[in-house]
Amino acid sequence: MNLLLDTHMLIWTFLDSEKLPTFVRNLIADYQNTIYFSMASMWEVEIKHIKNPVQMPYGAELLHELCVEADFKCLDIDFSHIMALHTLSLLLGAKQHHDPFDRLLISQAKASDMILITHDKLLSGYDEPCVYTV
Repeated sequence: MNLLLDTHMLIWTFLDSEKLPTFVRNLIADYQNTIYFSMASMWEVEIKHIKNPVQMPYGAELLHELCVEADFKCLDIDFSHIMALHTLSLLLGAKQHHDPFDRLLISQAKASDMILITHDKLLSGYDEPCVYTV
């Protein structure tokens, strides 16, 4: 499977955090899966790091290095990802997520035939089979 890790999943992976579910650890360790990180996550981390380095002590440079060392594949942002934003479907009664980075991650997964692994419960409001909330 092609798996796209959201920003929290990436950070938790490299912090060896207990917040990272065992199920996700097993997916990452399974050699049959290809693990991706998005440039959108790098952008998000760098913005948060610049804004508040105490709360986000890791910048994009370090996170990118860790992803490359772990042999994760980089998913750049391309025009098809931007255009997929308007195709995202919500479940009846669900509210659109206001975080543009999360919406972009969903559209990247959808346009690139990947599964987005996230902990963000708001993303389960999207009627998109590419979103897997843990």
